[in-house]
Amino acid sequence: DSKELFLLFARELPAYMKEIAVSLLPIILFFMIFQIFMLKLTTRKLKKIAIGLAYTYAGLVLFLTGVNVGFMPAGNYLGQVLAKSAHPLFLVPIAMIMGYF
Repeated sequence: DSKELFLLFARELPAYMKEIAVSLLPIILFFMIFQIFMLKLTTRKLKKIAIGLAYTYAGLVLFLTGVNVGFMPAGNYLGQVLAKSAHPLFLVPIAMIMGYF
């Protein structure tokens, strides 16, 4: 039900927050190094870039949490049910359609 799904998202969210922070850290560090030595952007432009990075971080966290907690297990379950059915030949076409969407 939706309560269990919410609890699952709440439990997994901190792990994905950490993963995305670690993933974006090298990009931010390289940008800071280039800012100090070469770019020398104005404060206004730096604020806009920081806001963009915050949106990127939030979007990636929400997207990856949703995919890994919601969609991937649902696809796995559906694949198992189809593979155990009387007509397992439908598994490949249905998987292709799911992959497309």
